[in-house]
Amino acid sequence: MNILSAHLRAFFAEKSLETWCWRFFLAGVFCLTFSISAGQAFMGTAILLHMIRARPAQGRLPSWLSVLWGAAALSLHWVLKQPVMAAAMILLWLYLWRFRRAWRLTGAFWGFVAFGFMAILATGLQPQLLRHWGRLSSFGWVIVIPLTATLATDDDRRRSILAALAAGCTALALVALIGNPLVAWQGLRAGEPWANDFTSALIHQGSITAGQFYMLGLLATLALIEFKRDAGQSRRPWLAALGIQILAFIVNFKRGSWFCALPLTTGFFLLIAPRERRWKSMAVIAGVLVLALATPAVRIRLGDLSRELSVRQGGRLSMWTEVAPALIREHPFGIGYGQLTNDKMRQYAPHIEEGRTHLHSNIPQILVSTGWAGLMAYLIWMGGAGVVAGRRVWRARRSDTRTFTLEFVLLLMFLGLMGNGLVEYNFGDTELMMTLFVILGAMVDTRGNSENKRLHLSAASDRFELK
Repeated sequence: MNILSAHLRAFFAEKSLETWCWRFFLAGVFCLTFSISAGQAFMGTAILLHMIRARPAQGRLPSWLSVLWGAAALSLHWVLKQPVMAAAMILLWLYLWRFRRAWRLTGAFWGFVAFGFMAILATGLQPQLLRHWGRLSSFGWVIVIPLTATLATDDDRRRSILAALAAGCTALALVALIGNPLVAWQGLRAGEPWANDFTSALIHQGSITAGQFYMLGLLATLALIEFKRDAGQSRRPWLAALGIQILAFIVNFKRGSWFCALPLTTGFFLLIAPRERRWKSMAVIAGVLVLALATPAVRIRLGDLSRELSVRQGGRLSMWTEVAPALIREHPFGIGYGQLTNDKMRQYAPHIEEGRTHLHSNIPQILVSTGWAGLMAYLIWMGGAGVVAGRRVWRARRSDTRTFTLEFVLLLMFLGLMGNGLVEYNFGDTELMMTLFVILGAMVDTRGNSENKRLHLSAASDRFELK
């Protein structure tokens, strides 16, 4: 019994908990790319461990919050998950305010607080508040921003975040390269309406969310290859991962992520690659483009752009020019977060395609959902985060190559999500939103971060009991 007690005390020691918190956090980043349930479970466990690490000696608030977070992260049924997450979100604000010295609350976190307040206010103005409240439950994961900023104590850890994301995207690519053709072939044999031929069936298996993860994974993998090159280590594993991701990225057949990835990867090579390798890198990009354009399905997807840009076809242009203006005129304060439906859109444009439940763009979707005030809060939040990231890249140009590459690739990943958000509502995907939170949390100044963390925990020791 004494041995067991000693092991438990050792596990709950600050250093041990911090290590396991970091491991579960990386596991969460890895799993978010291909399994939202697993990613949330690991991330929720990391949050729990950090709360236990610095829990108050008195008071039940963080204990109840930990229980709710654990139930929300581990429960897989939405009927239980939504109300639990909503309750946890309310306690979250109280917890972070009272025990804020144990977390690194960055400007990106407070920017979300302002936006979240406007979204909650817009939703609260709607009738049947309890029915709509569950849609806001994903906002509780904003705690990932201070969690990342607190755990990312040095550049090595931030590079580990890139490695976890790149590995997860590689796993996602392997599953898609095997699974998508099988599902397409099964649909074709079964005579599914979306499977007129194998090409159309394969195109149907493409995922908007997966396409954006491939874009992020490519950038992270390119950075890791550069890190290995600078360290004189083998790059073969990451080069193989890069090839797998490129192939899956092409056969995912999502144009928005294609168009975002091209300038981002080009910019990466122009600013990161040495001059003697720069044109070789451009030749590789040109070769990938030729390979992609040689694929009939890619040419079909590019040819279908005219439908999205036609008002008569009920695509994106119809939503942006007909549905969004009509809704904002009638609801200048917003219709509530997550309340737009296909039926509501078809009241203003009957030719909108069935199954469309959002406006396929962050800006009009947030404007319609939260009103002009919510959109301004969102733009200030994202604009501020972009300015901070840009200033960090500018300052890092005088540092070593590894630091500049790290800062630059984080900025590119942020810009990639923002750019893709112009033609997709990626802020509505919980896994992408959580990944954005990780990126925002990683864009922090790590100089003196370990010392600051030690001082924060030391200063809070009068109120926190580490058991």
